Parts: sequence; structure tokens; C-alpha cells
Amino acid sequence: MASLNDILTSVQQAVQAFNGFTSELAKQSPPLTSGQLDDDALIQTGFVRVLGVSVYAGGAVGALHDAATLALAVSGTEIYQVPTTEGYIATNMVFKDGLVYVPGAGQIAAFFYART
Repeated sequence: MASLNDILTSVQQAVQAFNGFTSELAKQSPPLTSGQLDDDALIQTGFVRVLGVSVYAGGAVGALHDAATLALAVSGTEIYQVPTTEGYIATNMVFKDGLVYVPGAGQIAAFFYART
């Protein structure tokens, strides 16, 4: 027969395992959002992982750049073309210098990201 101490230890281990599972699951949900953007924007500097893109108004094709400033958002730093199709797109893109959005004409989008 198990002692009370053995049962308590088993429950503590189960709670620790559950907390680890919950923590890993939370990493898949982006904790930060840019909000709706319709103009050039420096969303975040430094290392950023973009987990999703939500296009609210298609307009013309926009772009995400790996750049630390708006001035550095040039063709050589473009990582992703933001499509014109409205809706949510799950992604997993890494930007090491920063995240800059340059929308296409009439485009409105939001970006979901995490700092890791």
C-alpha cells in the first residue's frame, strides 16, 4: 500500500509535468500583436519570431523586412511578402534585427509575434 508521502510525491510530479506541458503550449500562442497597421511601421527591434499574419484589407502586396529601422527596410532585407488575400496565415518566421512592415497600397494587416 502506498504511503501518504508517496501519493504526495506522485501528485507533485504530475503538477510539474502539467505545468511544463502548459508552458510549451503557451509558446505556440503569440503573446504580442502589432495591432492593425496601414502605414510603414517598425513593429519591434531585435530578435522576433512572427507566428501569424492577419490581412484585414488586401490592397496591394506588402512586405515584412528584417530591419532595425524604417530606413533599412529595403529590397535586400525583405523576408516575406504579405499577401492580398484577407484572412489569417499561420507562420513561423525569424527576424534577427527587427520587424518592419511596409504595406502595399490600401493594405491593412496585423502581425502576431513573440520575443524569445
